[in-house]
Amino acid sequence: MLKRIYDLLPSREHRWTASDDSQSVLADERIFEYPRERTAMTVNNLPFSKVRHSQGLVFLSGELPFREDGSFPEGIEAQTRLTLTRIAQTLEAESLSLDDVVSVTVYLTDRSDFAEFNRAYASFFTTNLPVRATVCAGLVVDALIEISVIAQQRA
Repeated sequence: MLKRIYDLLPSREHRWTASDDSQSVLADERIFEYPRERTAMTVNNLPFSKVRHSQGLVFLSGELPFREDGSFPEGIEAQTRLTLTRIAQTLEAESLSLDDVVSVTVYLTDRSDFAEFNRAYASFFTTNLPVRATVCAGLVVDALIEISVIAQQRA
């Protein structure tokens, strides 16, 4: 079963394929595969790290609102909630929480989604608010949002 959700460049096809045991991304004529059961928490064989630790900080790559089946929920509120939930899960695997986040960068595809995004975002960050930059940008997938965070490691 082939689901096309990647259109990185107009002249090349990039696609997400799903089989029983793995998912693949064909990007720039290279195939990156990783086990289906690990897609929510890891990005193996892609040319970037999911998480990096440096000088007391934990850097998370941009997170997208992928469901387990590789699809996206409808609407910016649902996509924001899923993306932040996925970030919280990744932080938990690092023995951290959203309370440890010090910086957030948000990429929205449509500036008219800002108010609805902000309402959903506010329910995840209630104390010790991180600094945040919000940018309107095209994404390489059909999601409405991508979020990356930096967290402070606990002493």
